[in-house]
Amino acid sequence: MPELDRPFGPLVARTQPVEQFVATARIDRLVREEALASFLCSPQKLDAVKREPRSGLSDHNAGMETVGADAVVQPRPSWRATVVLWRARRAPRVRVGTGVRLGRGVVLRAAPGARIEIGAGAALGDGARLEAAGGTLWVGAGSVLGAHASLAGTVVVGRECVVGDWARMEGDARLEDRARLAAHAVALAGARIASGVVVGSYSVVDGPRS
Repeated sequence: MPELDRPFGPLVARTQPVEQFVATARIDRLVREEALASFLCSPQKLDAVKREPRSGLSDHNAGMETVGADAVVQPRPSWRATVVLWRARRAPRVRVGTGVRLGRGVVLRAAPGARIEIGAGAALGDGARLEAAGGTLWVGAGSVLGAHASLAGTVVVGRECVVGDWARMEGDARLEDRARLAAHAVALAGARIASGVVVGSYSVVDGPRS
């Protein structure tokens, strides 16, 4: 957002603790104002896993129902996450769609020759990691990654998917539209999880699953 560009520039340049405190306090106020303007109330669970329209939530997530361990907690707004998003929008190998939300400590890293594409309305929980290598790593519009979820390689996450807390996808693993990888599950290279399929917690997938 253009109105947030001005305070972030000085923040990156600040070296004195007092100056950093003043700059971050200003950013906190701006982020809070934007959050209040966007969300009349802050839900505790992402509506990506439950069809129940609420203000400020994307219609991409409509039609999904909560199923135990594939429910994920909404990343809370923070100035640090907003800084990561601001930097990501300017990174040459990262493309971020509109309305994307990032939690605290999110890592977006693309090796030379690789790219990260994050679709509109996607949400990445606290500590989530996306590390592209050897091609393009995709996260589809309206998809949700839980806290500490990890995607590495040329993973493809379709539209309106859920990747649970601490779940991992690597290599060329693919999650088709509206599929779910529950908490702590792993999709290895060669995994092909069909549309609408739910992979249970702690499962390991290395081939087709339908």
